[in-house]
Amino acid sequence: MPDIKTIIERIWKETLKRTRTLGRLLWRVGKSHFGEHNGPLASAGIAFYLGISLVPLLLLGVSVLGFFLGSDGAAQGELASFVSNIVPTAGDFFDELIGSLVKSRLSIGLILVTLLWLASRLTNAIRRGIDYIWGGNGRKRRWWEGRLVALAMLLGMLIFLLAGTVGTGIIARLTAGMGGFSRFLLLLIPYVLTLLFFYILYRVVPTVHVRPQAGLIAAIVTAVLFEAAKLLFTFYLGNLSQPGVYYGMLTILVVLGLWAYYLASIILLGAELAREVDKSFEQREQRRRVRGLTDSLRNDG
Repeated sequence: MPDIKTIIERIWKETLKRTRTLGRLLWRVGKSHFGEHNGPLASAGIAFYLGISLVPLLLLGVSVLGFFLGSDGAAQGELASFVSNIVPTAGDFFDELIGSLVKSRLSIGLILVTLLWLASRLTNAIRRGIDYIWGGNGRKRRWWEGRLVALAMLLGMLIFLLAGTVGTGIIARLTAGMGGFSRFLLLLIPYVLTLLFFYILYRVVPTVHVRPQAGLIAAIVTAVLFEAAKLLFTFYLGNLSQPGVYYGMLTILVVLGLWAYYLASIILLGAELAREVDKSFEQREQRRRVRGLTDSLRNDG
């Protein structure tokens, strides 16, 4: 019977092997398939729609959180914290923007439908990008089906926003006085929600059945790339680049545009990876069936 050291070494070697395989697959996807499916152009389109959907999204976020938290002030703080966790180096800008929106907004009941329609342009652009990646593998959606999926994605984003806020509050109360463990759990919640969001995105949005393993692998890789991109982007702006020297008052818009493009590219790259991993699982299952049929025929003969 192998000892614990041998078992750990086997697990470590197998993990390295699978990581290298996944890395080569990700490199091939980014090098060829991403360009073949107009990934850069689709990412630019998603970044554009994020720009025109930003204000409606923030208004919806404030309204939903304000309804459950009981005050717009609390909603403003929670939403600003949530957005700053997604968009690095822009926390102060969003805090001021959300504050001005809270002061000047109309009754949400009068403009809810308009806000949903405008904000769903962003999720519709993401949905179309994912549909294009899967291409002929799935059926083509009707126009109204696509819009319903986009609205469902938007509502899902709001639910995740609410879940993060409520979950953080519950964890903070339950672990009060636990010191480092409490801080660890509070830091863990955004990562878990990010992973879950990407998993649902890659499993549900495509018009074909995506295997759970493919959706999970793509979600894990995308979540890791997302967190790594935040760190690199923050380091780049803080140490290697000074966009304020070139763009002046437009700096924040340029930064947001660049980050939106990077984020959209990561999301679509994850969809490409989910497609390739799902295809590899399908090919493996086909080889297994052929091997089983061959063995059956050989035994009968």
